[in-house]
Amino acid sequence: FYTVSILGNEKDPHILFETMELQKPSLGQVKLRFIHATLGLDAVDLYVGGSTPEHKVVSGLSFAQITEYLEGSQEDLWESITVTPVNMSPEDSSILSYTTNNVFLPNNIYLGVIGHATSSASSALQLQIYTQPVN
Repeated sequence: FYTVSILGNEKDPHILFETMELQKPSLGQVKLRFIHATLGLDAVDLYVGGSTPEHKVVSGLSFAQITEYLEGSQEDLWESITVTPVNMSPEDSSILSYTTNNVFLPNNIYLGVIGHATSSASSALQLQIYTQPVN
């Protein structure tokens, strides 16, 4: 299985073609990867489960980049996922912040897409979560 993403716009198109990891996470854990799909949004950092430095799981994710798979607890993902400008703490500035993320179930794999709510570049930013297949 593959993740195929068409990003950008007519003047600056990007195509990503990435192999999906299908192996289940460790027992009781969740696997998740993120893709930055927002042309015009600078690089971002991602925090999972809190806003302190030890909760930063991704640093400097730029447009058209996809992270490696991260493994974490359902509780951390339910607690919070926060997207900030690169090198900024969630207390100083956040682009997106989601709490009570009860869509995550243990032993599953997800793709989180940081993008616009619609095809319009002026629409609100959102984090959309997609379930991936698991062997």
